[in-house]
Amino acid sequence: MKSQDAQSDHNGLNKKSMDKNITLNNKPQIITDLYMKKYIFIILIGIIFHCVYMFSIFDIYFKSPIVHGMKSYNFDFFNNNILLNNNNITKQTTTQTNQFAKRLVFIVGDGLRADKFFEIVKEEDKMVGEEKYQLRKSLNTTLSIPPIYEGKYGLNRMETVAPFLRKKIETEASFGISHTRVPTESRPCHVAMIAGFYEDVSAVTTGWKENPVEFDSVFNQSKFVLQIGSPDVVNLFKAQHINTFHYPPEMEDFGSSDIGFLDRWVFDKFEYLLTHNETIKELLKQDKTIIFLHLLGIDTSGHAYRMGKGYYDSIRYVDNGVQKVYELISKFYNYDNETAFIFTADHGMSSRGSHGDGNPECTRTPLVCWGKGFRPFYEGKGEILSDGSFPSLKTEEKYVSSNWFIEPKYRKDIKQADMATLMSAVLGLSFPLNNVGTLPLAYLNMNERFRTINLFINARQVIEQFIVKQNMKQNQTLLLFRSYMSEKQINELEMEIKVLIEKESYIEAQEKIYELINIGLKGLNYFMTYDWPQLMSTVVIGYLFWMVYLLVFCLRHYTDIGLSLKSDGNSYKILSVAIPITLMLNIYLYLQNDPWHYHIYIIFPIYFFSYIANHIQLIFNFLKQNFSFTRDITSAFLTLLVLEVMVYGYYSRDIFSVCFIIIGVAPTLLGMSFKYRFGWLTTCIIMSLFTLLPPDYGSDMRLVIGGSLVFCGCQFLWRYIKPPKKDNTIYQSILFYFQLALVLVACAITVHTDLSLAKKQGLPNWNRIAAWVLSISSLFLPFFASNFYQIRAQSILSAFATPLVFLSINYEVLFYSGILVTFLYWIRHEKKKRKEDNNFVVGRLSSIEFSTALLFIFLFNMSFFGTGNLATISSFELSSVYRFISIFSPFTMTALLLIKLAIPLLAVTVTFVVIVRITGTPPFGSFLLVLSLCDIMTINFFFLVSDVGSWLEIGNSISRFAIGNAMIIILLLLFTFAQLYIRNVKVATKQD
Repeated sequence: MKSQDAQSDHNGLNKKSMDKNITLNNKPQIITDLYMKKYIFIILIGIIFHCVYMFSIFDIYFKSPIVHGMKSYNFDFFNNNILLNNNNITKQTTTQTNQFAKRLVFIVGDGLRADKFFEIVKEEDKMVGEEKYQLRKSLNTTLSIPPIYEGKYGLNRMETVAPFLRKKIETEASFGISHTRVPTESRPCHVAMIAGFYEDVSAVTTGWKENPVEFDSVFNQSKFVLQIGSPDVVNLFKAQHINTFHYPPEMEDFGSSDIGFLDRWVFDKFEYLLTHNETIKELLKQDKTIIFLHLLGIDTSGHAYRMGKGYYDSIRYVDNGVQKVYELISKFYNYDNETAFIFTADHGMSSRGSHGDGNPECTRTPLVCWGKGFRPFYEGKGEILSDGSFPSLKTEEKYVSSNWFIEPKYRKDIKQADMATLMSAVLGLSFPLNNVGTLPLAYLNMNERFRTINLFINARQVIEQFIVKQNMKQNQTLLLFRSYMSEKQINELEMEIKVLIEKESYIEAQEKIYELINIGLKGLNYFMTYDWPQLMSTVVIGYLFWMVYLLVFCLRHYTDIGLSLKSDGNSYKILSVAIPITLMLNIYLYLQNDPWHYHIYIIFPIYFFSYIANHIQLIFNFLKQNFSFTRDITSAFLTLLVLEVMVYGYYSRDIFSVCFIIIGVAPTLLGMSFKYRFGWLTTCIIMSLFTLLPPDYGSDMRLVIGGSLVFCGCQFLWRYIKPPKKDNTIYQSILFYFQLALVLVACAITVHTDLSLAKKQGLPNWNRIAAWVLSISSLFLPFFASNFYQIRAQSILSAFATPLVFLSINYEVLFYSGILVTFLYWIRHEKKKRKEDNNFVVGRLSSIEFSTALLFIFLFNMSFFGTGNLATISSFELSSVYRFISIFSPFTMTALLLIKLAIPLLAVTVTFVVIVRITGTPPFGSFLLVLSLCDIMTINFFFLVSDVGSWLEIGNSISRFAIGNAMIIILLLLFTFAQLYIRNVKVATKQD
């Protein structure tokens, strides 16, 4: 039996069929006409569903690549026990262990760009040293060393910012560029150099500061490590045999005028330990020792001075310090020539003084290796790894020759993770168990057998990870396991390599070893993404069923056909199928030892599908009566197209400008009257300009003043051109002009406050009090306005304008004025659209509600991006809160910035609720339509989540997906707040 409310809705339908121009029912159309429990239930289900599914990306994209349980191999064990197991292979002379270096000095110049390190400076105004540099042609000739540069030596006044390291490059070192991966930040880059694998993306959940899981490193395999430097870096690697010294964190002052004070602390501390600390001195006499010096000075200078003289001064200071360390080490070990040296950088520095992204200025770092175990530059095959920085390889070679005065054939580039293998091979250590780098043979000294065996150890260690990971996944998978390559095939390839090594066919053996390494790396990636198809399909099905679930709910409760039919009566049949399927799937996941939240992922789609299946007859009847293939497919395509365009807007806000132009022209094509057509088109053209303006704007009070005046002018014109037909009393007029006066007063106070702050006079106390009082009090004024929709809407928009003026520093108020005019035309358009639609019935949903919801989503996103972009959420200009508070208070400032962000969004929501209210459209049904369309964008953001790139890029991709999932909560809060303002608003009549 139908409810009485439903029957009254049918009476309204009959009356409308007799008279299309019926006056809309004045009874508030809030969600009290159906059972409140159903609305609360569907909201709770939606919130829980989105919260759970929001965390699905951490099970898919951000799982740790690290595995445990591998065997470790070093040169001696591998050479004596692995290669000689075959009785048919005779034992040959092997390289002795005394060819390994006894110790390694590993020095990292944080933030050092490769080009700034290698370049030869010719302009005197850029030179930082007192002595000018000359290429060492005579020295090279005396030592029978080929010149590092074979061009003309006509330039006498040249300089290198690192003369000591340049001398090593020209005589005994191997050098090249170490290519880093994004994010180009200290933590992931040091992990890559020392542990041999790239950023553990699961660290995104710990803020990139901690190591969420244990991993192996070169330091772990050594006997003793002495590390000195920044606490953010040296504390990443901890063990009983690692002695760590770092300066206090507060010393990292980016504004300090002393560019060398951090590095001076490191060099002085090292000298003191080497000369005065007897315990350290004894520990350093062990073999397989590593000394790690982290130098942050170049990085701080890059942030402070960009690529100015201060940056070059820091490089020169580090070079002098490295020379001092070299001399101290040589003297301490009595010049035994048993020390290997590596100088490099974790990441570079952009010309803007920043790093983190994939800019080649940030990903290209210098690498200089000399001492025991390393070849000089003229031995070994050099290789330039192209990273797209230059149009062609020849162009880059020409640049190296003309700017670095280095023959390109001597440059030996590596990938940053390869450095861990190089350190292990030089010291004779076991390779880090989690390493994914490839040993750069061009750097390694000794004979071909030595190099080939070390490369084989490298391959075996990578393959070991792959085998462990494959076995783990095989043991975990109950059905249809898909292996990448069997152990038998791998063993056959390894045996082939062993035979080639004992036959001294080293070049052929190396080719096979590289093939083996590639198999291991591809296999590791294969199992990293092994569960993606199942998890992704489950998540996508969940979102799709949720959207259909909402649409069926609306069809059931907000259409005549839905109110005339109950459910199909198949509840017990559906439950008898759904419950066993749910139990079987959960048992399957339990037996596979899958995480507990995997069980929740499958429960939601089953529940949504059960609800849909229970109303299958209703869906069939509705489609039978209303479905038109051409019309509905076209509408669905256009809806998806608009939503996809808005998804693109999250990456390039310029697209919203194009959208505004299109919707500005569309009503013209549909025959809108000229008076409104011209105004709408003009408004859309003006609004399209805002998303073309830069989001990182500075302060300009002229635009704030202009915006305040324009807002008051727009409000006045709205009231003058279309005066309200009801309640236009003197009291309402006084309230209207009083609110506009508050906006102008807020503008005057804001200007005065900025002038006071500019003069270093601080925030005037009366201005601060006035800002708080006026902003808060203005929010209560709409409750004193008339219940007529136009008067109330103008009052609400004026109320929001006052705090927005106080929080504005540029064109924010101008943008707010533009959306005010847009709302005026939007309201008129929606009213006219429903009057002309013969299928529209008060209290029911119709197909036109999709276009209204779609336009709301567009204006909602436009309000979000109109004065910024996604990155500006975390990088607001703090000067916008100085009108309220000048003393640093993170919680208060954050709250004010969020209010500034929310005001345009709340204005759009209030306008949408006003439209729903005055047209008699069910508010909750409209809310559900908006949610269902928003989740189409959420599915896009799910696939666009990135686990590679800079921290900003990764963070933004997560933020987009999080915003899509949080939309149900955001809209619920905004709709609730909007309902407070318009709950008793009177609806329009035909004459209005």
